[in-house]
Amino acid sequence: MANNNTLNIIMRSELKKRPCAKLRQEGMIPAVVYGGKEQLCIAVEDREFEGKYHKASSNMVITLMLDGKEVCDVLIKDYQDDIITGKIQHIDFLELDNSKVIKAKLPLCLEGAAAGVKAGGKLVQTVKTIEIECLPKDLPEKIYTNIDALGLGEAAKAAEIPAVEGVKFL
Repeated sequence: MANNNTLNIIMRSELKKRPCAKLRQEGMIPAVVYGGKEQLCIAVEDREFEGKYHKASSNMVITLMLDGKEVCDVLIKDYQDDIITGKIQHIDFLELDNSKVIKAKLPLCLEGAAAGVKAGGKLVQTVKTIEIECLPKDLPEKIYTNIDALGLGEAAKAAEIPAVEGVKFL
């Protein structure tokens, strides 16, 4: 999978509390990669991660790079941050197998201006995410649907969301 979402990593061997604290003092974030053949204990530079991915969705596929070589493709599964400083303390990555289908919840984004809103109505979006199933290479960041034709008192249905190639709506 060719993408521009890369993140440089270093391997770490010491897994205790003090070595992790020392890593954080040096501007690194301890992390773990699981879901593949074996669990990897790594560290990433905090400035690089926060600059590129702190506001990233959990559906962005990231390629981990070790010494300029691709290690694996991952999703950000979880992260822990300090409640006072807001700095990220630890990251959990989920390794992707490009031959296995994954499930994900994606944001549902509305495009256009509803005719009912133009006529004085109010638009209420009750469903903000949609669950999908696809291969990691086909994973979009968001699902878009056009609402230009919605009149007063009308609702958009899930069946009206345009199909995305390689993605199955659940």
